Amino acid sequence: MWRWLLLTCLLLAGLAPGALAQGVSQRTDYLAAELDDTQLTERLARATRLSDELTPLGAIRAGNGTDIPVWRGGLRMPPLGYLAIGQPHIDPFADETELLRLSADNLSDYRYFVTPGLQALLERYPGRAYLSVYPSHRTAAAPDTVYEQTYKNVIRAETSWDGSGFYYAWGGIPFPLPDNGQQVIWNHLASWRGKQLQARWREIQVSGEQQHVINWLVQEDYPYYFQRDRCLLPLARCEPDRRNGRSKRKDLTLFQRQWSAVGQGLLRTTHQLELREGVEHSYRRQQGGWPDGWNSDLRSADDVSLFSGSPQQYHWMLLGKRELYIPYNNYRFEALDDAVLLQPGHLASAALRFEKHRVWVVDGTLKKGATNPYSKRVYYVDEDSWQIALADFYGADGQLQRLGLALLKSFYELPAVLPAATVIHDLDTGSYSVTGLESGQAEMRHFDQAIEGEGIMVEID
Repeated sequence: MWRWLLLTCLLLAGLAPGALAQGVSQRTDYLAAELDDTQLTERLARATRLSDELTPLGAIRAGNGTDIPVWRGGLRMPPLGYLAIGQPHIDPFADETELLRLSADNLSDYRYFVTPGLQALLERYPGRAYLSVYPSHRTAAAPDTVYEQTYKNVIRAETSWDGSGFYYAWGGIPFPLPDNGQQVIWNHLASWRGKQLQARWREIQVSGEQQHVINWLVQEDYPYYFQRDRCLLPLARCEPDRRNGRSKRKDLTLFQRQWSAVGQGLLRTTHQLELREGVEHSYRRQQGGWPDGWNSDLRSADDVSLFSGSPQQYHWMLLGKRELYIPYNNYRFEALDDAVLLQPGHLASAALRFEKHRVWVVDGTLKKGATNPYSKRVYYVDEDSWQIALADFYGADGQLQRLGLALLKSFYELPAVLPAATVIHDLDTGSYSVTGLESGQAEMRHFDQAIEGEGIMVEID
């Protein structure tokens, strides 16, 4: 009985941001995992960190005293002049001056703040490739409802028996205070991206002077953030799912992704990742033929957003946090013509913006018996948004093979920090793939809207 009294007192003390407004009658959300009194008290105490030294999503609020600022709420409103969702974003930092130009010539002075993959890219193209470093702005933000559910997830989230998934969390970051690398990966997979996305964009592969293009219709739904009709409580009464007769208890659908390139029988691919009691993750891909000259291995199906596959394939080790130069607040490249942006070997260096931020470093080693092109993946995850910003991919021989970059920026209409585009570099061949470029059609991205239409025609150059 005293458990309810303790929880009510803590809520009235203001320890759960926004929770009081929902009413103490919803306190059962906190007891989803059937916690005993000691566990409940400990988790409530942990959760208070999100309103103290940490941001509501679990990042360190404080700066580093030099070039990483204090988080002051992020960019929650569009700049003046941004009039309609779907129009090209206005760059809030267009007038800023470059602080540092980092290249192979001065890399030795800054190597600690540069990932191995970026180092290899700079050294492969001396005198041409460089990082333009600008003042850091911690623009990451999310709606208050996401903050509230993230707070509750500290208390109610539980990993599955084998650590490959989680239960009871919904509507926010599942593990804002991660204890291991797999939880960081789950935070990326379940990060706030809105509820639904409809988009048209291009994927371009560049190999020397040759370019190959696919136009995509992209449909992404994130029921994890809008389907509240699932059972969180083992003690609650769960209605059966009429579609398959299963109980909804412990049912979690993280995201459903569908990329369609329709016409000429080219390609249709579906990504779906689920966790249900007694059911392992499902990850489906349906593939037709690719265009002539297309390197179908350069950007594999689970490289969407740098990782969108099943975490079960890898052993994940959390290596802690580092301060790194990562792509951030990237707006300018979207306004450039392909002839300027797409250079042999890499995107035009002047088009990209790098800032110093803190990241979680997670090392993933392929499990024995698992099949994947990469024997190891090292991810650098932005602490403010839980988006993977950079990735180092290692081949079957254990050597660094590819570099992944997510060109992050604030989609302030949501608000959320998300990749405006992702780039995969093959460090051996010099080829690269960039996904998410403007399609030349108005209103490229629509968030939180119903999906209409079956697909669009493919144009291949």
